[in-house]
Amino acid sequence: MTTPESLAGRLEEFFLQAAARCEGDAVDAFAALDLSATQSRTLLMISSRPGTTQISDVARAVGVSVAAAGRAVDQLVGAGLVCRNECADDRRVRLVTLTDRGRELVGRQLQTKRAALQEIARELSEPTRSLLDRALRAALSERQPTTPAKDPHP
Repeated sequence: MTTPESLAGRLEEFFLQAAARCEGDAVDAFAALDLSATQSRTLLMISSRPGTTQISDVARAVGVSVAAAGRAVDQLVGAGLVCRNECADDRRVRLVTLTDRGRELVGRQLQTKRAALQEIARELSEPTRSLLDRALRAALSERQPTTPAKDPHP
């Protein structure tokens, strides 16, 4: 019988190996722009939300203070990756979204990761690939999908 702890250990080992393959080139695109880890995480978080996102939501999701999230957003605005606007309903609220340049950068990063994952999948034997595919499909179907919170200030 497989315990949750032993499975978690194997998943961790697999994910660390996959991350090492995926992150090298993907991180290079962010490093070329001198983005810090917080700025990179902020950019990715903003990209994961449809529409606009409040800076306070960015701070919560990234795990930093609102002030730190605001500084990260300032740098991303300066780099032309994010635009920031006041909320029409509440001028105290700042809303952020990706610019076309930001979407292109994140898209390139995701393509790099996808290519690395496809390479990993090609290296697996067909029986192992099929087994992993069935296991992941089953695991994903058992999990409740998470939906992003609606933007209260569209």
